[in-house]
Amino acid sequence: MAYQFITIPVQGMTCASCVATIEKQIKKIDGVKEVSANLALENVSISYDSDKTSPPEFIEGILRAGYKTPLASSNNKTSSVLFEEVNKRNLLQVWIGAIPVVIFGMFFHDFRPGQYLSFILAIFLMAFPGRYIFKKAWHQLKILTPAMESLVALSTLTALIFSAFTLFIPAMHNGHLWFETPAMIIAFIMTGKYLEEKAKRQSAASLQKLKDIQPTKAKVIRNGKEIELDVSDVQLNDRVLVRAYEVIPVDGKILIGSSHINESSITGEPMPRFKTKGDEVYAGSICQEGALTLLVNKEPSETVLSSIISAVTHALSSKAPAQRLADRIAGVFVPVVLVISLISFAAWMIFQKDGQFTMALTAMVNVLIIACPCALGLATPTALVAAIGKAALNGILFRDGETLEKTATTSLVAFDKTGTLTLGKPEVKDHYVIPENLAELPQWIPVFCAMEKASHHPLAEYVVNYLQQLFPPNEQLAIDHQVEIIPGKGVIYRNLDQVFRLGSLQWLQKEQIEISEEMDKIIEDWLKRAYTLVVFSVNKKAVMILAAGDTLRPDASSCVNALKKQGISSIMLTGDHEVSARVMAQKAGITTVFAECLPADKRKILEDYSSKGQTVLMIGDGINDAEALAYAHISATLGNSTSLALDLSGITLTHGKLLHLPLSIHLARFTRKIIHQNLVWAFVYNVLCIPIAAGVLFPFTGQLLNPMIAAAAMSISSIMVVSNSLRIKKLNLQI
Repeated sequence: MAYQFITIPVQGMTCASCVATIEKQIKKIDGVKEVSANLALENVSISYDSDKTSPPEFIEGILRAGYKTPLASSNNKTSSVLFEEVNKRNLLQVWIGAIPVVIFGMFFHDFRPGQYLSFILAIFLMAFPGRYIFKKAWHQLKILTPAMESLVALSTLTALIFSAFTLFIPAMHNGHLWFETPAMIIAFIMTGKYLEEKAKRQSAASLQKLKDIQPTKAKVIRNGKEIELDVSDVQLNDRVLVRAYEVIPVDGKILIGSSHINESSITGEPMPRFKTKGDEVYAGSICQEGALTLLVNKEPSETVLSSIISAVTHALSSKAPAQRLADRIAGVFVPVVLVISLISFAAWMIFQKDGQFTMALTAMVNVLIIACPCALGLATPTALVAAIGKAALNGILFRDGETLEKTATTSLVAFDKTGTLTLGKPEVKDHYVIPENLAELPQWIPVFCAMEKASHHPLAEYVVNYLQQLFPPNEQLAIDHQVEIIPGKGVIYRNLDQVFRLGSLQWLQKEQIEISEEMDKIIEDWLKRAYTLVVFSVNKKAVMILAAGDTLRPDASSCVNALKKQGISSIMLTGDHEVSARVMAQKAGITTVFAECLPADKRKILEDYSSKGQTVLMIGDGINDAEALAYAHISATLGNSTSLALDLSGITLTHGKLLHLPLSIHLARFTRKIIHQNLVWAFVYNVLCIPIAAGVLFPFTGQLLNPMIAAAAMSISSIMVVSNSLRIKKLNLQI
């Protein structure tokens, strides 16, 4: 059964209880496998069986829960802008109305006209600027899922109704009027939410930056005419025209033209690359001169940039373990607060003799207002949104929030050698020719090149290119059917009275090929450098030798050194022979080497380290690493790895830089610290403030907390959590 995945924007989520409400409603729909609402991104991601349900049912569930969603993704940006403008307008209205109420309540509380005006203004504030609070509270109560709005609505209505009775019933004229309480509660709540929304948008700005790289329009040549289309309407094999300084809208090959291409948004390389006919170009890169005609070779939804955006969006839609814990707590938080508020009211009514009703009401209102599920709900997602977005902009893709949390605990990194620590592209490093054979070598080179081509050895292409550049041949020989290939050893070619051999040193030694004393010294030196040797002989005498080897990545040693500074050990796992592995490991700064490993051996080694309490991160690039990547606690790979390695990877370093691995761990650790700070603050705030709001300090101070202060404290707690998460955006990702 194939499940489909969709992300729907949701407007109106304000706290962790809202998240629980939306998830509860959508989980009721038959065919839904998984649902994850994200408070920071204001969306809900759903995995579902398309044979049983469809997006319209999800939209209906969101509306039924009392929230809004744009019906078309094209309206998302407009809706967001309108939402912000409404907030600004409402904020102005609420403060213009609230300030006179506070002045009358605090300084002219016996001024009768002021009392009536305060009543009218309080009604106005609740019915117009603050009406969304009461509408949402009503929806929440209808489906029996109370959230923050329910607490605010209940507390403000209680204060308003009590004050109205006191104002209009003569027998209660001596009672306290609380009109300033609902007025200031609404003012503080709306101000806090406005600032919180701005901060949340900043934390999600990195994802928007990625989306902004992708052009929305493309110039397509069809039937000889240039037309402008939405990028989503471009088809495979279309011809797309890109002019100087324009952003390339699609992935494709250059058919006509050449230009320097700035690919920094995709590869991270600051220097533009010169590309011409036949070269690949990527959506999001910039054509810096001239004009190009491209042949589209990928659907717009499958470009490299689209894949990165999709991976980031999917990562943000998942829940980290810390978030799942916070959501479970939030699911029972509001009902518990309601019970505590009623207990507070009852306790004051029973144990307080003088003015017990006013004090009981104050305590109940304080508890309802000061309790803050918002901070709890924002603690983890705002940090993850900021971290995953920042990572993506720096060439690091985390598969999900859980991977990011695990990465922070890394204690050991296991490196594959070929293609990970090294470039994975062997090259000929040096050559040596017997001096007395130099004159004859030009006539032998075409033979050796033809033998190499016939061998189909992995090094053949590199050896042939090197020989042809060194000794340009006068002719090309075709001797494929005349050579004898000795698998794993070399090639023999017989021509009249001459016998040509090329292959490994060990094989030619067994064939009793004569090697000069000078060549023997050079061979000894090259073997110490872990080079792979190719020996060429004519009639039982070695005439030339080539040294080939892989190249260590430029940042490999810096990566290992940075990991060491982070307190992380490094080991190498490779199928290569011992000498070559140890030479490369020494260059990289790795002291623990496991060579000549089969895929199963790599897994067993990781199992052993894991059993000793190590949290293992494996970084590899090929099929032979798949078993180890699947077993490791965290898996990582470079962006140019095989598709299987990419599928198994929890972290993808899209710019192909090893130094981004310690950067990802640094970011993960900092993010974990921010999440812990946020959660501790959210828990401590509620644990301390709810008893204070209920009046636990009254025996020592002789006063109850002012409800306006409670409202301000609740707003500030959420703003502090989001502001703390924004520190991630300012983190310097440099080693």
